[in-house]
Amino acid sequence: MKEKVLFTIALAVIFVTALTAAGLSAAAGGEEIELKIAIHSDENTLTPFTYVRGTGLEVLRLIYDSLFIFDALNQPLPWMVSDYGVEKGHTVYHLTLLPDQFWHDGAALTADDVAFSFTYPLSQPHARWQRMAAMIESVEVTGELTLTIRLKKGNPDFIPLVLADLPIIPRHIYEGEKDAKLVRGTIGSGPYRLAEYKEGQYYILEAVAGYFRGKPLVERIVLPIITDRAAIFQALRAGSLDAATANLPPELVGEFEAVEEINIASGPGLATTLLQFNNEFYPFNLPEMRKAVALALDLQELVNIILLGFGDPGSLGFFHPAGFLGSAAFVPERNLDRSNELLDGLGFLRRGDIRVDDQGRPLSFDLLTQADNPLRIRTAELIARQLSAVGIEIEVVSMESNTLDDRVWPEFDVSQGRNYALTLWGWSAPLQLRSEALVQLFASAYDQGSFNIGGFADDEFDLLAERLANEIDQDRRRLIIDEMQRLIAEKIPMIPLYYQQVIMAYRPAAYDGYILQQGSGIINKMSFLPGFTRESAWREADNNEPKRSNITAYILTAVLIVVVIAVVKASRRGKSHAD
Repeated sequence: MKEKVLFTIALAVIFVTALTAAGLSAAAGGEEIELKIAIHSDENTLTPFTYVRGTGLEVLRLIYDSLFIFDALNQPLPWMVSDYGVEKGHTVYHLTLLPDQFWHDGAALTADDVAFSFTYPLSQPHARWQRMAAMIESVEVTGELTLTIRLKKGNPDFIPLVLADLPIIPRHIYEGEKDAKLVRGTIGSGPYRLAEYKEGQYYILEAVAGYFRGKPLVERIVLPIITDRAAIFQALRAGSLDAATANLPPELVGEFEAVEEINIASGPGLATTLLQFNNEFYPFNLPEMRKAVALALDLQELVNIILLGFGDPGSLGFFHPAGFLGSAAFVPERNLDRSNELLDGLGFLRRGDIRVDDQGRPLSFDLLTQADNPLRIRTAELIARQLSAVGIEIEVVSMESNTLDDRVWPEFDVSQGRNYALTLWGWSAPLQLRSEALVQLFASAYDQGSFNIGGFADDEFDLLAERLANEIDQDRRRLIIDEMQRLIAEKIPMIPLYYQQVIMAYRPAAYDGYILQQGSGIINKMSFLPGFTRESAWREADNNEPKRSNITAYILTAVLIVVVIAVVKASRRGKSHAD
């Protein structure tokens, strides 16, 4: 197996080296910069309707613009607009576009394109964009560069929720197309155009010289598709890559810190790794069972062992406890006595090491996770060990990512049901910034709870969701969100396990202009356009140095050995692309 892993790494190094030899290296004389940045999954044609997961969305934002963008501290900034106004209780939004914006095929970008971008998603099954379009009552084009959006209900968060998220698409490309996934042309208006895509092999992005926000600082970005994360970081360490979209695993931080030619950028992590229950599957349809599981877990131990301290324990309210929407009150503490009491009360009695129900069936369940993610696999194994203390048996089942998606979230449509009992899952950082995230995650109506992959249904929560939809006062909205978190922490439809710190490695000799966006990473518009400074992201002098909790060097050494073993075990379980 060791020889197989080394062979995969060698192939990755040879592949990225071959790209350079084929003429994809920087221009002679160093006048133009070209970067080789590994992307850890094939994201199809990188359009708003074909990307697969969060990694693809980050990259396609270099190709497609939105009316606003998030800055390094995740505050919305006007981007495509020169002026905007809000009226009538946040129901009317007037927008004026900046002039001289063009599509990559040379056509002028106008208010007609923007209006089309807000209506076309209603005809498509893409839940993210469809949900946004459904908020809109009408879009009126009032001039070549002006338009007015009227919402069905007032929403003071419409700018960060929609205007800073929804990609603007070309009307002349998509109009008349019944299925947006069949549109093969990746035509955006962003700072980079997709010059070439070889399925399963690589993407090539080229800078748009006449981009309205200034010529990009990097002329060409080559993105080799490397699904083996060990191969990615070996190639980065060897100098065959300049950076990667993947987060640096905690066990490699010390090794990469020792390499003089590599810099590490790090910051708070907002991506959520969680234990997801199928709330329709017995016995996880019982709130007491879900609570018993939560009380049996030691989340701080997960952070210490799996992340080597580079992260924070999860909150049962979903939002990061240090975030502007979160609360430390919902971070659970392990209580095995109380967990056992709840299980006893449900009639699940011990028969040796395993509990059984009143029919004599053992409390034994498969826990699904991704085969290509060693941290997730190790997390699942540690969860299995922790739950065994209260008589719950867990079998860790690792599988290819697309297969897992089909079991948990078929066609990314919660109305199609689910086929699992337990799974390790993750939601990307932007969800932590949305005031309506809890509605998306837990509302029982399919059009509202488009991310409700656990099938959670609760009348009290749905009433809170309705109240939030009809409330425009920010202080009262916050009270409703707090009440939602309290209810979710009580009913426990899922267990957020930890928020892994963002740790990204790159070679500064190739390029040193990266801007770390808190909770996301270094692949964003700010990293490649003039006018942005690193200080806007890394406010403290040492904020670009990884932080870890205070655990002893002895424990760290032991944990490192365990994680290395986990990586080798993971490689035996199959090959897949990352989330």
